[in-house]
Amino acid sequence: MEVTSDDDRFQLPVGPPKARYVSYGLSWVPTLALVLLVVVQFKPIFEKLEKKGDLPTLIAFLMSFVRINDSAFFLPVLALMLGSLILDALVVALLRKSQKADSLVDNWVAAVCCLSMVAAVVVVIGMVLPVFKISAAVG
Repeated sequence: MEVTSDDDRFQLPVGPPKARYVSYGLSWVPTLALVLLVVVQFKPIFEKLEKKGDLPTLIAFLMSFVRINDSAFFLPVLALMLGSLILDALVVALLRKSQKADSLVDNWVAAVCCLSMVAAVVVVIGMVLPVFKISAAVG
């Protein structure tokens, strides 16, 4: 009977860049969908709050980004994605020089994927807070 270590059971895709890019893509798709598709549906509510001066800074920034992104044919999102992939390649190249390269790269991939979950939560909270503010003012 062969004994397997904990490392053999589950590993994040570290090897080829394609595997890292697929895991980044899958983890960041929900956040990008929120920003590019869902925020636009809240636009009338956010415009009313913006006219009153009650729009939170996070949402004001998010709405500005969405407007710029729409007017520039999604080039800002593409530029951010390309910049992120270049940054990833540089960080992984630096981490590979270490003696513990595999574990460091694993931690880097996990951190980037976890950051996407944090970003999604921040976007959702940012969208929901103004709605609560309106309902509290009405109710």
